[in-house]
Amino acid sequence: MSNPLRNYCARYLGQRTVGYLFETNRATRYSPRRIQYIVKETAAQAEITKRVYPHLLRHSVATTLLERGMPIEQIQKFLGHSKLETTQLYAESSTAMMQESYQRALSR
Repeated sequence: MSNPLRNYCARYLGQRTVGYLFETNRATRYSPRRIQYIVKETAAQAEITKRVYPHLLRHSVATTLLERGMPIEQIQKFLGHSKLETTQLYAESSTAMMQESYQRALSR
């Protein structure tokens, strides 16, 4: 995470240790439908024409963490998966990791 983003998150979260990452002005969670709306509107404002939805963002974050070396067991906890096999699906779908594994195998 870049320093500006890290600083923004620290200010945004303050001293909170519980609760939701994104909360309404009443300190409650957003409904799934509201999250979908926010993601769709934000993508439109950013002029993203590809279909974007919350699970795609979740998948992208998990894949990025994995590609950057976060242990899969920590990603499992981060995503709230009870079974490691569920989290391993993200590892299987990571093209960059496949390419890296392929290059390592060829260099032996």
